[in-house]
Amino acid sequence: MRTLTLHVGMGKTGTTAIQNALRAAAPALRGRGVFCCDHWLLSGTMGGSGFAGADEFAHLLGVDPPGFAARLGRIFDAGNEMLTLSNEIIWSNEALVSAWDAVGAFAADFATAGGCARIVLYLRHQLDWLVSAYLQWCVKDKLTPGRVIDFERYRAESAALLDYPALVTRWRQAASPAEVIVRPYEPGIDAVADFASVAGIEGMLVGDRAHPTPGYTAHVLTKLIGDQHDEPHLAGDLIELLARAGVYQRDFHPVDPCLIDLTDEAAAAIAGEYDARNEALIPLCGFAPRRGGVPPQLGRRPHSGPVNTDLIAALLELLLHQHRELAAQRGRIEALEARLGT
Repeated sequence: MRTLTLHVGMGKTGTTAIQNALRAAAPALRGRGVFCCDHWLLSGTMGGSGFAGADEFAHLLGVDPPGFAARLGRIFDAGNEMLTLSNEIIWSNEALVSAWDAVGAFAADFATAGGCARIVLYLRHQLDWLVSAYLQWCVKDKLTPGRVIDFERYRAESAALLDYPALVTRWRQAASPAEVIVRPYEPGIDAVADFASVAGIEGMLVGDRAHPTPGYTAHVLTKLIGDQHDEPHLAGDLIELLARAGVYQRDFHPVDPCLIDLTDEAAAAIAGEYDARNEALIPLCGFAPRRGGVPPQLGRRPHSGPVNTDLIAALLELLLHQHRELAAQRGRIEALEARLGT
């Protein structure tokens, strides 16, 4: 019997570590008849039958769930050699976490046709998830211009996703008769080893533990470089030093990315609301997510006085080193392209 394992996230629960481990182990896994799909199932990796690119993937997933499910079906029916010869297929993509209609229907069809299909979903306590996701996606890796949105607004926008009992119920209804496996992501959990156990490939995956989200200084530096603010205003000593060093030749806007302004009492109250709702998870999947402790960015605004000059020097040295490393890498790539004639 062929087995399909779809790891749908959530994001911020070790998904990148799992995907990196799957990618690193792909040759050895193929030797055991296990095929790890490309992150997007792109046309190039699927012999022309996959998604044309990330934009088409996101479009179908967001606005046409039946079309998305149909495309997945065509990919698996197209006779791609790796899919055809594999006893087990694994696909990990955190963008699927809200795609129970599209992906659930595909998994259900796979199971109904005689295969073994399972959906793997990791849940992290909502407050821990919110802090990590907000600092990562709204601050550190923010791609759109403008102010960093308020934390409370982000919490409101994430309400549907963080209603875990409803999320699990939707997946199980949409994917039946495929199995939906729900696992906790909390302190002490090695997501890579846990996923390997769930997928039946114990000992085949080795991954690094999750890296902590960088602290306030790194966020400020990232946002200054990314120009993430509405109001034009020259930044302080750090950017002047960077400009004089020739690393960045432009003006930057100041930004305060540390917008999670909650007291311990307020954070406890929010966590308590989620804890009460999560009680409904226990009969559904046997656990309720536990908190991992208040991160240092929560409820503690940074000191707004003069920046320590030693810190500025150290950051400048780090940036200059990274700038030189990038230049060296670029030179090596250009040299390789010249040799290859590309």
